[in-house]
Amino acid sequence: MGPYSRGTTHGIGAVVETVYEHPILILLVVAVVATTLFVWYRKKSPK
Repeated sequence: MGPYSRGTTHGIGAVVETVYEHPILILLVVAVVATTLFVWYRKKSPK
């Protein structure tokens, strides 16, 4: 593990390591969250 995960638990450090090796995962997570929020907002808003 790199020095960027020194102060974290092992599980969080593993996640940080994976994201550090595959930065495309950040874009994927952002896209999923944005889509989920958009769908939730469309269902909640009055027509």
